[in-house]
Amino acid sequence: FQVNVKQGQIKNDALPFPLRDLTGRIFWDNERFILADVVATNGMTRITLDGRFDRKGTISPGRIEAKIENLAFDDRLRSRLPASLLKIYDSVRLRGMADLKGTLLFDGKRTWQPENAVMTLHNCSGRHVKFPYPAENISGTLKQDGGVIDVNLTGQAGGHPATLSGRIRNPGPTAEV
Repeated sequence: FQVNVKQGQIKNDALPFPLRDLTGRIFWDNERFILADVVATNGMTRITLDGRFDRKGTISPGRIEAKIENLAFDDRLRSRLPASLLKIYDSVRLRGMADLKGTLLFDGKRTWQPENAVMTLHNCSGRHVKFPYPAENISGTLKQDGGVIDVNLTGQAGGHPATLSGRIRNPGPTAEV
């Protein structure tokens, strides 16, 4: 069956805020589930999704192409982060806006894996707990490729230009920075 959505809304405790003005197409039959041109907003934040899941016996692997524009680093977002991300979020005290895009791969059972994810920061500020010196006007990218995240950020610290660039291998508890 197929559903064409116009002016929909989603409220879910996992989301930092309700999504409004939901539009898009959803197709579902015994062999596949497809999301096409699904778009939702909340204020300045806009989310776009396209995805496909194909039934293969008892599993349904698939992928979702996702884009989030103008996501605010604020208390609403913080309140919905899992503990593993909350520790990182609190350690950098980041504020401002970001765009995210990438692919989420699902193995059809229970595991989601990001692929080619890019986060672009726009005019952010932050202060790391281990180096409590404020940084402002932070812009740049964090790009994920497999088990590596490339960091390329610029901003100002104490009114002087500052750059943070590097590579994080195996993001998570065993990360190499």
